[in-house]
Amino acid sequence: MTVASECAYLITGDASYLHLLRSQLDLVLDQAIEQEGEILPPHKYTDDGWCDYRPMIPQPPIHLWAVSQADHDWNRLEKLRKGNQNEWQQVTSRGPRSLDDRAWTQFLAGACPNYPQQILEANYRQVCDRVDMIRNDEADLTQIDEHHWQQRNPVLTEALEHLTTGAPQTIYWGGMTQGQVRHFDPQQQRPGLPEDVAALVTKLDAESIDLTLVNLSAHAVREVIISAGSFRQHQFTQVKDIETGNLTSVNDSHFQVHLLPGTEINLHIGIDRFCNQPSYAFPWHDQTIPFR
Repeated sequence: MTVASECAYLITGDASYLHLLRSQLDLVLDQAIEQEGEILPPHKYTDDGWCDYRPMIPQPPIHLWAVSQADHDWNRLEKLRKGNQNEWQQVTSRGPRSLDDRAWTQFLAGACPNYPQQILEANYRQVCDRVDMIRNDEADLTQIDEHHWQQRNPVLTEALEHLTTGAPQTIYWGGMTQGQVRHFDPQQQRPGLPEDVAALVTKLDAESIDLTLVNLSAHAVREVIISAGSFRQHQFTQVKDIETGNLTSVNDSHFQVHLLPGTEINLHIGIDRFCNQPSYAFPWHDQTIPFR
Protein backbone atom coordinates (compact mmCIF):
# COMPACT_ATOMS: atom_id res chain seq x y z
CA MET A 1 0.00 0.00 0.00
CA THR A 2 2.86 2.39 0.79
CA VAL A 3 4.63 1.64 -2.49
CA ALA A 4 1.38 1.93 -4.46
CA SER A 5 0.56 5.33 -2.96
CA GLU A 6 4.09 6.66 -3.54
CA CYS A 7 4.26 5.48 -7.14
CA ALA A 8 0.77 6.74 -8.03
CA TYR A 9 1.68 10.18 -6.66
CA LEU A 10 5.00 10.13 -8.52
CA ILE A 11 3.42 9.30 -11.88
CA THR A 12 0.36 11.54 -11.68
CA GLY A 13 1.33 14.36 -9.33
CA ASP A 14 -2.08 13.84 -7.71
CA ALA A 15 -1.67 13.93 -3.93
CA SER A 16 -5.09 12.37 -3.38
CA TYR A 17 -3.51 8.97 -4.03
CA LEU A 18 -1.78 9.32 -0.66
CA HIS A 19 -5.19 9.08 1.00
CA LEU A 20 -5.11 5.32 0.39
CA LEU A 21 -2.24 4.96 2.85
CA ARG A 22 -3.22 7.86 5.10
CA SER A 23 -6.74 6.55 5.67
CA GLN A 24 -5.51 3.11 6.70
CA LEU A 25 -2.96 4.51 9.14
CA ASP A 26 -5.57 6.75 10.73
CA LEU A 27 -8.10 3.93 10.88
CA VAL A 28 -5.88 1.77 13.09
CA LEU A 29 -4.57 4.73 15.09
CA ASP A 30 -8.15 5.63 15.96
CA GLN A 31 -8.39 2.20 17.61
CA ALA A 32 -5.04 2.47 19.44
CA ILE A 33 -4.56 2.18 23.17
CA GLU A 34 -2.01 4.06 25.26
CA GLN A 35 0.29 2.08 27.53
CA GLU A 36 2.93 3.80 29.66
CA GLY A 37 2.67 6.81 27.38
CA GLU A 38 3.22 4.82 24.17
CA ILE A 39 0.63 4.60 21.39
CA LEU A 40 -0.15 0.96 20.53
CA PRO A 41 -2.42 0.48 17.51
CA PRO A 42 -4.02 -2.92 16.80
CA HIS A 43 -2.49 -5.12 14.11
CA LYS A 44 -5.29 -7.67 13.74
CA TYR A 45 -9.07 -7.80 13.55
CA THR A 46 -10.88 -11.03 14.46
CA ASP A 47 -14.43 -12.08 15.30
CA ASP A 48 -13.78 -10.60 18.72
CA GLY A 49 -12.75 -7.24 17.28
CA TRP A 50 -9.43 -5.38 17.25
CA CYS A 51 -6.45 -7.09 18.90
CA ASP A 52 -2.64 -7.52 18.87
CA TYR A 53 -1.80 -4.06 20.21
CA ARG A 54 1.85 -3.11 19.66
CA PRO A 55 3.96 -0.28 18.23
CA MET A 56 3.25 0.59 14.62
CA ILE A 57 5.87 -0.31 12.03
CA PRO A 58 7.36 3.15 11.34
CA GLN A 59 8.11 2.83 7.61
CA PRO A 60 4.61 3.53 6.20
CA PRO A 61 3.97 6.77 8.14
CA ILE A 62 7.55 7.97 7.56
CA HIS A 63 7.32 7.35 3.82
CA LEU A 64 3.96 9.11 3.76
CA TRP A 65 5.43 12.20 5.40
CA ALA A 66 8.52 12.10 3.19
CA VAL A 67 6.48 12.36 -0.01
CA SER A 68 3.71 14.63 1.27
CA GLN A 69 5.74 16.96 3.52
CA ALA A 70 2.37 17.74 5.12
CA ASP A 71 2.18 18.99 8.70
CA HIS A 72 -0.56 16.53 9.63
CA ASP A 73 1.59 13.63 8.43
CA TRP A 74 4.48 14.90 10.57
CA ASN A 75 2.12 15.23 13.53
CA ARG A 76 1.26 11.55 13.12
CA LEU A 77 4.96 10.70 13.53
CA GLU A 78 5.10 12.81 16.67
CA LYS A 79 2.11 10.92 18.03
CA LEU A 80 3.80 7.58 17.37
CA ARG A 81 7.02 8.82 18.99
CA LYS A 82 5.16 9.66 22.19
CA GLY A 83 6.41 7.54 25.09
CA ASN A 84 9.13 5.99 22.93
CA GLN A 85 11.58 8.83 22.35
CA ASN A 86 14.72 6.78 22.98
CA GLU A 87 14.02 4.25 20.23
CA TRP A 88 13.38 7.09 17.79
CA GLN A 89 16.96 8.28 18.29
CA GLN A 90 18.74 4.91 18.30
CA VAL A 91 21.02 4.05 15.37
CA THR A 92 21.78 0.37 14.92
CA SER A 93 23.71 -1.76 12.45
CA ARG A 94 21.23 -3.71 10.36
CA GLY A 95 20.58 -5.12 6.91
CA PRO A 96 18.51 -3.72 4.01
CA ARG A 97 15.38 -5.63 5.04
CA SER A 98 15.43 -4.23 8.59
CA LEU A 99 14.32 -0.72 7.76
CA ASP A 100 14.34 1.97 10.43
CA ASP A 101 14.20 5.62 9.38
CA ARG A 102 13.12 6.99 12.75
CA ALA A 103 16.42 8.55 13.83
CA TRP A 104 16.77 10.12 10.39
CA THR A 105 13.48 11.98 10.89
CA GLN A 106 14.72 13.20 14.26
CA PHE A 107 17.94 14.47 12.67
CA LEU A 108 15.88 16.51 10.21
CA ALA A 109 13.93 17.89 13.18
CA GLY A 110 17.18 18.95 14.88
CA ALA A 111 16.93 16.42 17.72
CA CYS A 112 19.65 13.96 16.65
CA PRO A 113 22.63 16.05 15.46
CA ASN A 114 25.14 13.17 15.41
CA TYR A 115 22.99 11.01 13.16
CA PRO A 116 25.08 11.40 9.95
CA GLN A 117 28.23 10.04 11.59
CA GLN A 118 26.31 7.35 13.48
CA ILE A 119 24.52 5.96 10.43
CA LEU A 120 27.74 5.93 8.38
CA GLU A 121 29.49 4.00 11.15
CA ALA A 122 26.54 1.60 11.52
CA ASN A 123 26.37 0.91 7.79
CA TYR A 124 30.13 0.41 7.62
CA ARG A 125 29.97 -2.17 10.41
CA GLN A 126 27.23 -4.00 8.57
CA VAL A 127 29.23 -4.00 5.32
CA CYS A 128 32.27 -5.42 7.15
CA ASP A 129 30.14 -8.09 8.81
CA ARG A 130 28.68 -9.17 5.49
CA VAL A 131 32.05 -9.26 3.74
CA ASP A 132 33.30 -11.41 6.61
CA MET A 133 30.33 -13.75 6.13
CA ILE A 134 31.22 -14.10 2.44
CA ARG A 135 34.89 -14.78 3.13
CA ASN A 136 34.10 -17.44 5.70
CA ASP A 137 31.13 -19.00 3.95
CA GLU A 138 31.49 -22.78 3.89
CA ALA A 139 27.85 -23.58 3.20
CA ASP A 140 26.90 -26.41 0.86
CA LEU A 141 25.59 -24.42 -2.09
CA THR A 142 23.33 -27.29 -3.09
CA GLN A 143 21.48 -26.97 0.21
CA ILE A 144 21.12 -23.22 0.74
CA ASP A 145 17.82 -21.35 0.43
CA GLU A 146 17.07 -18.38 -1.80
CA HIS A 147 17.97 -15.88 0.94
CA HIS A 148 21.56 -17.09 1.40
CA TRP A 149 23.24 -14.49 -0.80
CA GLN A 150 20.71 -11.84 0.04
CA GLN A 151 21.72 -12.08 3.70
CA ARG A 152 25.36 -11.64 2.69
CA ASN A 153 24.91 -8.83 0.19
CA PRO A 154 27.30 -6.06 1.35
CA VAL A 155 25.62 -3.31 -0.69
CA LEU A 156 23.76 -1.00 1.70
CA THR A 157 22.14 2.24 0.55
CA GLU A 158 20.57 3.49 3.79
CA ALA A 159 23.09 6.21 4.70
CA LEU A 160 23.43 7.21 1.05
CA GLU A 161 19.69 7.76 0.66
CA HIS A 162 19.15 9.46 4.01
CA LEU A 163 22.10 11.81 3.94
CA THR A 164 22.67 12.72 0.30
CA THR A 165 19.16 12.55 -1.22
CA GLY A 166 16.88 13.33 1.73
CA ALA A 167 14.87 10.14 1.33
CA PRO A 168 13.83 7.30 3.60
CA GLN A 169 15.35 3.92 2.86
CA THR A 170 13.71 2.39 -0.21
CA ILE A 171 11.09 -0.16 0.77
CA TYR A 172 12.56 -3.56 -0.01
CA TRP A 173 9.40 -5.07 -1.47
CA GLY A 174 9.17 -3.28 -4.81
CA GLY A 175 9.69 0.29 -3.65
CA MET A 176 11.29 3.08 -5.66
CA THR A 177 13.71 5.61 -4.27
CA GLN A 178 11.97 8.84 -3.28
CA GLY A 179 14.93 11.23 -3.15
CA GLN A 180 14.24 14.94 -2.76
CA VAL A 181 17.44 15.60 -4.73
CA ARG A 182 19.76 13.58 -6.94
CA HIS A 183 23.38 14.32 -7.81
CA PHE A 184 25.25 14.07 -11.12
CA ASP A 185 28.86 14.42 -12.22
CA PRO A 186 28.81 16.66 -15.32
CA GLN A 187 32.47 16.10 -16.17
CA GLN A 188 32.21 12.31 -16.21
CA GLN A 189 28.57 12.47 -17.39
CA ARG A 190 27.37 9.92 -14.87
CA PRO A 191 24.92 9.83 -11.98
CA GLY A 192 26.27 10.12 -8.46
CA LEU A 193 28.44 12.57 -6.57
CA PRO A 194 31.68 13.61 -8.29
CA GLU A 195 35.02 12.61 -6.84
CA ASP A 196 35.83 14.44 -3.57
CA VAL A 197 32.31 15.90 -3.24
CA ALA A 198 30.18 15.22 -0.15
CA ALA A 199 26.50 16.13 0.24
CA LEU A 200 24.17 16.31 3.24
CA VAL A 201 20.46 17.14 3.24
CA THR A 202 19.87 18.84 6.59
CA LYS A 203 16.28 20.04 6.43
CA LEU A 204 13.09 19.39 4.47
CA ASP A 205 9.71 21.05 4.22
CA ALA A 206 6.95 21.38 1.63
CA GLU A 207 8.61 24.30 -0.17
CA SER A 208 12.35 23.98 0.44
CA ILE A 209 15.40 21.80 1.02
CA ASP A 210 18.58 22.68 2.90
CA LEU A 211 21.64 21.06 1.34
CA THR A 212 25.32 21.23 2.30
CA LEU A 213 27.99 20.51 -0.33
CA VAL A 214 31.71 20.09 0.41
CA ASN A 215 34.67 19.79 -1.94
CA LEU A 216 37.22 17.68 -0.07
CA SER A 217 39.93 18.19 -2.66
CA ALA A 218 42.66 20.62 -1.63
CA HIS A 219 43.65 21.41 -5.23
CA ALA A 220 40.87 20.56 -7.71
CA VAL A 221 37.72 22.44 -8.63
CA ARG A 222 34.63 20.20 -8.70
CA GLU A 223 31.32 20.61 -10.49
CA VAL A 224 28.13 18.92 -9.36
CA ILE A 225 24.63 18.98 -10.81
CA ILE A 226 21.72 18.89 -8.37
CA SER A 227 18.52 17.43 -9.81
CA ALA A 228 15.03 18.00 -8.38
CA GLY A 229 14.07 14.52 -7.20
CA SER A 230 15.18 11.00 -8.05
CA PHE A 231 13.22 11.26 -11.31
CA ARG A 232 13.36 15.07 -11.67
CA GLN A 233 9.70 15.05 -10.69
CA HIS A 234 10.12 18.35 -8.86
CA GLN A 235 11.09 21.84 -10.01
CA PHE A 236 13.60 24.14 -8.33
CA THR A 237 12.44 27.74 -8.02
CA GLN A 238 15.48 29.47 -6.53
CA VAL A 239 18.60 28.76 -4.53
CA LYS A 240 20.13 30.87 -1.76
CA ASP A 241 23.62 30.72 -0.30
CA ILE A 242 22.73 30.66 3.40
CA GLU A 243 26.02 32.32 4.48
CA THR A 244 26.06 35.22 2.01
CA GLY A 245 22.34 35.55 1.36
CA ASN A 246 22.97 35.58 -2.41
CA LEU A 247 19.81 34.44 -4.21
CA THR A 248 19.72 32.89 -7.68
CA SER A 249 16.58 32.17 -9.70
CA VAL A 250 16.50 28.63 -11.12
CA ASN A 251 13.03 27.66 -12.42
CA ASP A 252 14.34 24.38 -13.76
CA SER A 253 14.61 20.73 -12.79
CA HIS A 254 18.35 21.03 -12.07
CA PHE A 255 21.20 23.46 -11.45
CA GLN A 256 25.00 23.18 -11.37
CA VAL A 257 27.31 24.16 -8.51
CA HIS A 258 30.96 25.21 -8.96
CA LEU A 259 32.97 24.17 -5.88
CA LEU A 260 36.43 25.67 -5.36
CA PRO A 261 39.07 23.47 -3.66
CA GLY A 262 38.49 22.89 0.04
CA THR A 263 35.19 24.77 0.14
CA GLU A 264 31.77 24.21 1.68
CA ILE A 265 28.47 25.77 0.71
CA ASN A 266 25.12 25.64 2.50
CA LEU A 267 22.16 26.04 0.19
CA HIS A 268 18.50 26.81 0.87
CA ILE A 269 16.66 25.55 -2.21
CA GLY A 270 13.10 26.51 -3.13
CA ILE A 271 11.09 23.71 -4.72
CA ASP A 272 7.75 22.98 -6.37
CA ARG A 273 7.06 19.34 -5.64
CA PHE A 274 5.67 16.70 -8.02
CA CYS A 275 4.95 19.21 -10.78
CA ASN A 276 7.02 17.51 -13.52
CA GLN A 277 6.45 14.26 -15.36
CA PRO A 278 8.98 11.79 -13.88
CA SER A 279 11.79 10.71 -16.16
CA TYR A 280 14.93 8.60 -16.18
CA ALA A 281 16.63 11.23 -18.36
CA PHE A 282 19.88 12.73 -17.10
CA PRO A 283 20.39 16.52 -17.16
CA TRP A 284 22.46 16.37 -20.38
CA HIS A 285 19.91 14.25 -22.27
CA ASP A 286 17.58 15.91 -24.75
CA GLN A 287 14.08 14.62 -25.45
CA THR A 288 15.28 11.05 -25.97
CA ILE A 289 17.26 8.81 -23.63
CA PRO A 290 20.13 6.95 -25.35
CA PHE A 291 20.32 3.20 -24.85
CA ARG A 292 22.46 0.34 -26.01
